[in-house]
Amino acid sequence: MRRSFDKAIQLREAVERGLDNNQFELYFQPIAAAAPGKPPVLEALLRWHHPTDGLVTPLAFSTVFNDANTAWKIGNYVMDQTVHAARKLADQGVSFERIAFNVANADFRDTSFVARLIDRCEAHNVPLERLIVEVTENLVLGAETQNVTTALTHLRRKGVQIALDDFGTGYASLSHLRSLKFDKIKIDKSFVTELTTSTGDATIVQSVVNIAASLNKEVIAEGVETEAQARCLVQMGCDWLQGWHFSRAVPLCNLSDTLTGLEADWPE
Repeated sequence: MRRSFDKAIQLREAVERGLDNNQFELYFQPIAAAAPGKPPVLEALLRWHHPTDGLVTPLAFSTVFNDANTAWKIGNYVMDQTVHAARKLADQGVSFERIAFNVANADFRDTSFVARLIDRCEAHNVPLERLIVEVTENLVLGAETQNVTTALTHLRRKGVQIALDDFGTGYASLSHLRSLKFDKIKIDKSFVTELTTSTGDATIVQSVVNIAASLNKEVIAEGVETEAQARCLVQMGCDWLQGWHFSRAVPLCNLSDTLTGLEADWPE
């Protein structure tokens, strides 16, 4: 237990040093629209240029999010860099609908989240309508539900969209889709992987798409890796598709070229 505790402290200290030394960077993965000609949504994904391990994803340092202070610093960095990227892409004339970024419990540990986001957007002259805040079921159904719901409601009124991430893997019921004001629902990739071979998964995905449409919400399917999956999802009425079939996450400097080559052969 002591070794595990010491290792966790060392990792947290390394992450904080990495933030101070500019070792972190946002990569961006395009989310392709099912409707031809519609610009993509972009999801900001955190990457760490580790001094010895190379480029690593948050999965490698997920335990640091248990520390509220470190998690808040990471969240603040992601927010700031997302808004900065939105401004830079707009200046470059890159066509995109919105940029999505993930938030965690630590982002709402005080009441400043909304104010901080608005201040950053005003400083960079970025309309709030260009952003999507992604939340998980644990966040909106946790101990701070009221604070989180109040903040997200305020942001929606300002034009920010709210997306429910990894839908179907937690405890959210259909009643939450009705009562909580989400604009987009992200179907977890675990339901997409066997979409074309599993009748059960296909039925679940189709049901979520139908329910979302009836509630005037859009659906994003995660983990799309094959053309067959993409075609099936489009035929089901899915609005957005995300996965390696279209593009991996890329650094901001490569994003313009990636989007130029982002093409899909949608069925008529």
